[in-house]
Amino acid sequence: MIDRWFNIEPGTVVLESGLEWQSTWPTALLVTALVLGWAAIGWMHRSDRLDLSPGWRIVLGALRFAVLLVPFLILFQPSLAARLEKQQPRSLVFLLDQSKSMSVADDADGNATRFERARTALGALSLADNVNQETFAFDEALRSAEATLANLDPDGSTTSIGAALSQLSAELAGNPTAGVVLISDGRDLDQGQSPLAATRDLARLEIPVHTVLVGDPTPKDVAVQAHLEAQYAFVGDPVALRAHIDHNGYDDEVVSVTLADDQRVIASNDVVLPGEGESTSVTFELRPESSGEKAYRVEVLPAAGELTAANNTAEVNLQVIEQPIRVLYVERWPRWQYQFLRNAMQRDHRFEVQFVLLTEDPTTPDAERQAGTFPQTREELGAFDVFIFGDLAPQDVGVQQWEMVRELVVDEGVGLILIAGSQHMPHSFSETPIADLLPFDRVGVGGGDEGQSFRPRPTPLGELHPIMRMGFADPAATWKALPAMGWLVPIESLKPGAMVLAERPAAAGAGDPLIIVQRSGRGSVLFVGTDETWRWRYEVGNRYFYGFWAHAIQHTGMRHRVGEFQNVNITLASQQIVPGQGVGVTVAFDEVLAQQTGDRPEDVVVRAEPLDATGQTTEATVRSLPDAPLVFTGELRFDEPGSYRISVVGYEDAGETRVDVSAAEAFDAELALPTVNAALLQKIAELTGGRHVALDALPTLVNEMDLSPLRYRWSQRIALWDGWGMLSLLAVLLTVEWVLRKWLYLP
Repeated sequence: MIDRWFNIEPGTVVLESGLEWQSTWPTALLVTALVLGWAAIGWMHRSDRLDLSPGWRIVLGALRFAVLLVPFLILFQPSLAARLEKQQPRSLVFLLDQSKSMSVADDADGNATRFERARTALGALSLADNVNQETFAFDEALRSAEATLANLDPDGSTTSIGAALSQLSAELAGNPTAGVVLISDGRDLDQGQSPLAATRDLARLEIPVHTVLVGDPTPKDVAVQAHLEAQYAFVGDPVALRAHIDHNGYDDEVVSVTLADDQRVIASNDVVLPGEGESTSVTFELRPESSGEKAYRVEVLPAAGELTAANNTAEVNLQVIEQPIRVLYVERWPRWQYQFLRNAMQRDHRFEVQFVLLTEDPTTPDAERQAGTFPQTREELGAFDVFIFGDLAPQDVGVQQWEMVRELVVDEGVGLILIAGSQHMPHSFSETPIADLLPFDRVGVGGGDEGQSFRPRPTPLGELHPIMRMGFADPAATWKALPAMGWLVPIESLKPGAMVLAERPAAAGAGDPLIIVQRSGRGSVLFVGTDETWRWRYEVGNRYFYGFWAHAIQHTGMRHRVGEFQNVNITLASQQIVPGQGVGVTVAFDEVLAQQTGDRPEDVVVRAEPLDATGQTTEATVRSLPDAPLVFTGELRFDEPGSYRISVVGYEDAGETRVDVSAAEAFDAELALPTVNAALLQKIAELTGGRHVALDALPTLVNEMDLSPLRYRWSQRIALWDGWGMLSLLAVLLTVEWVLRKWLYLP
């Protein structure tokens, strides 16, 4: 009966039912009114015929009371009520990674692969009958796998956890779901869709994602990355190439690292890998023997038990030039600094130098003693890549020539080196056209603490700067061993963007600036606040003295010589690519850019834009190296061969690279690096309130989950007072009473 009254669907249970009164009137008031009504009925029947039998009196009284009772029932609002319950099973969704990285066996014996272990563990689960189990597989897309799980193979070309979770959130919207169990090694290669963004969609649906890690968190592996200290060099020039080595599982073991070009092995070093998985680096010295673009390859020979050697090789390209850097060196008088530097530069084929001494030089033959003349025209000055100005007086050169110098530095990128002197440089230049090229605003009085000798100390930034590398030894140790000097110009206020590379040590805190670099427009400015670097020749000749000055000239003049003014250099590990798979990319920030912008980010975004109809714009995040914070490495993916412009997002004006990439033999990024990404899986679980466990704990995870069905409870009421039934009852009672009264001849 209740089922028919309430139209109850199958599976719905009636917990309780009965009559309810829903009136908001006070019960006492309604009872009082009912008693008064009964009394009124008795009073109204006082004049009925006295000969009327008691039976008829009772019948008529009952009818009149019933007529009175119906309105009171309406006021009490009687309803038929029932409490109902329905249970709805919830779904438990399993998401199984089917990408190629799951085909890796995490031990050297090559036992069961990650995918085989995951499939076996999934198949061994036993869920209650009231739980709906749904199974999906994914690589770069999501697909149902309930009927095909036994036949699946880990052959997906790319792992996209973000795309799988995004598609799953659309599938599960509105469906009762107990949770999602993501079974994966966490190696996500999709640069376009963030797994964490898709995870937040599931968090908004209040669906927990439990992550199950498949694979060894620390597989035995060695990986190498490489970067050059300079992008350009002269034939025979020493160039530092640093190989950065990461490893897992090879603490304190020795690996062999080789450096080779296209023809031969150049060098080989045995490197002891640090304990606790720490990274290390090894520096090679390159000396290119001919000009042109040179490719170098660093390789770590595969170690015993290593799962893959695909990441044991890194390549870099070096542009080797023969054209000398053109230098204009101007001094007022032949001080020691000038004489030693002139003698060294005259023997260096890398520099084509015009020396201008504005006074007679008694140290030269009579035919050469006549004072030189400063170039007069912009065309003459524009023929140089670097200006070196010593202790000149502003009046030694015309105002127009100083303005030309400033324009060539700022607009054309000519380098400028200023060597301090006790007479004029830089004290006399605060009101000259080149004042804004000076990397400081104010100079102190005097020449420092005369008679107090000191050894210059590289700043932390200076230890990484190529100017400060006099060789391939530790820069700090090299500078500590230099002969002392006794004079410097006291600098009191640096300009924003000026970088101190070396200083005179102080008893506490920062010392006095000695060597300062600054970018001025397109040009680099180097200020050396002493004229005593010639003392570094003591007992060692030009090794350190000219080692420093050669690096300084190359740093300030190379950009103008080769026509490159980029603050950001971008190189690809290879210009042969496999569409859809990653290729190594290295980004090197100019230290001037980092200082001027104040940016030392941990990662940046690289963008490749097609220059022709083929290909699509793609982006990738690259991360800084621990021992080279201005060098970033990562992988960039190209969809099609073609011509691309590569730049760093947010730094587009600082430099770009244009490359032509062609198709190469298949290189599988999924198998290139076997490491798992437990941190990503753990973050996904945290964002949704789920748990993160290893594969062995999958049964425990499922057993501890609340998989009970959802219980929906609600109440239904059928109003008995609000309808035609009550009105019909009242009409019938009134009609019957009226008929009887007429039949009994009552008024």
